[in-house]
Amino acid sequence: MRLTILKCGFIRTWRHLLAGETDTPERIDVPVPFFVLEHREQLILFDAGQVKPSEPVPEDAAYIPLMSENDTLTAQLQTHGFPPEKISAVILSHTHGDHCGGLEELKNVPCLIQKNESETPSGAALMKAFPDRVWRIIDGSTDLYGDGRIIALPTPGHTPGHQSLLVQMDNGSRVCLAADALYMDAALDDDREMRYTSPESIRILRALRGENVRIISGHDPGSFEGHCRYFRQHPAC
Repeated sequence: MRLTILKCGFIRTWRHLLAGETDTPERIDVPVPFFVLEHREQLILFDAGQVKPSEPVPEDAAYIPLMSENDTLTAQLQTHGFPPEKISAVILSHTHGDHCGGLEELKNVPCLIQKNESETPSGAALMKAFPDRVWRIIDGSTDLYGDGRIIALPTPGHTPGHQSLLVQMDNGSRVCLAADALYMDAALDDDREMRYTSPESIRILRALRGENVRIISGHDPGSFEGHCRYFRQHPAC
């Protein structure tokens, strides 16, 4: 098992949309990560990043994608030595555009989502947009490959069918790719920092942290590069 963290650029947004309230409006740029898991000679993606807007986005918009041509899903994969045509599956945390936008760059790749997510308006729309894909619908906590190494973990709140991914590395250590169940690390310690998630999902993540699981939040600019450096140095742990 090897884990590589990549990103499809950034999103410029308002801090209060992701974390605790501030006295004055504050703009922040947050990373848009996706993950490559090398398991059983397969290349598996967790999430698929965003795409560059076809038209300019207003400067005061709530969410502004910031991307260069090198930040697309396929460009990032190729830059880091992963042939896009070798991707065997995409596991989606949920079906918002900054987590599934890059699907259009991958052809005929099976996609995995939670049943509750498939029944949301965005989930139904995504499946309709890619009718020729093989959609694997899972329901609840699922050992995706039958060996305990990659477990889909329901963490609803951000969306009804949101899921995180619990990964066991070769040395027995575990990593939780929390996606938008945890926007920013601060919510693990302070309920006031929670946004668009649920207390129950945060409790799940806090319990995992108590078991020495490394938690990787969805869009925290303060910890993202540290996680990237760690897995560049220890890709298989």
